Amino acid sequence: MGAGWILILLVFLLDLVLVEHGWCGHLCPLGATYGVIGSKSALRIRAVKREACTHCMDCFNVCPEADILKQPLKEGDRNVMSRDCISCGRCIEVCPEKVFEFKVRSSKQD
Repeated sequence: MGAGWILILLVFLLDLVLVEHGWCGHLCPLGATYGVIGSKSALRIRAVKREACTHCMDCFNVCPEADILKQPLKEGDRNVMSRDCISCGRCIEVCPEKVFEFKVRSSKQD
């Protein structure tokens, strides 16, 4: 068994046993790049109509890092501020109540 197969097996085991989204959320260089770009982005995902949320969990089911959606749906800041958000917009697409939208970042909101 070559070193490449051992690495693939270790990544698979990391994802399966140790850490949820281990590769995508913690090791993938593309995910890290998206995180850095997203933290400087002019656009933010914002829970503009969080009062309309019916807790159907569709957004949590499609989000690669679902924990980042908890705070914007509760009290306080409505912006998804986590560096783990890659601004994929999946939460916007699946929400039947249109709770989430892309908004331009401004000093009042951040």
